[in-house]
Amino acid sequence: TGNWSNFDIEEIIGVGVVSDVTFNGLFFYVLAESTGIIYLFNPQGEYVTEFSVLSEDATPKGIIAVGTDIWLLGATNLSMYKYKEDGTYTGTSWDITNGTSGLVSPTACTYDSLGAYFYIVCDTTDKVAQFDSTGVYTSATNDVAVGAEEPSPTGLTFYNNQLYIIGSTNYTIYEYNLSTGYTSDSWLMTAVDNTPNGLSFY
Repeated sequence: TGNWSNFDIEEIIGVGVVSDVTFNGLFFYVLAESTGIIYLFNPQGEYVTEFSVLSEDATPKGIIAVGTDIWLLGATNLSMYKYKEDGTYTGTSWDITNGTSGLVSPTACTYDSLGAYFYIVCDTTDKVAQFDSTGVYTSATNDVAVGAEEPSPTGLTFYNNQLYIIGSTNYTIYEYNLSTGYTSDSWLMTAVDNTPNGLSFY
């Protein structure tokens, strides 16, 4: 089971454009894929500011807060880009196809701060791939298959040594152990939203 609360961002962002969300301890960062803009909201849901990421990638898919940095997943150039928390691009990026990861249509990303690994999910291979903190793909043996539960993953997050994904086919959050895969824990989200995109722990 899961508990949730919400705040309305439609007046600022518009309808049906959100692709991902992350929280850095101070602000929610909400990515609108169709406009290439990341919007910042405080924990009370009040709009703070915004910045564009289209100069780096024309198809932004995912964002994740890592310390004081924000990382962007881009599907056009198949890369991860690092920004300062104020939205300034640092010039640092890495290719997600390195090491034969097989990622060609990435949809979401997350980060394990304890193990210092990035995770990226792909909706054509229906797997989550693991990268080290420098962006090197670790191994196919560390991939986590998610297609049996959700063939169209749109959101990914990491919490307490577990991965969680949500998708646009079953509208359900599924829990995965890094070693053993699907834990059989899940909860349906249609009571909250029937077009879920993005997933983050707060």
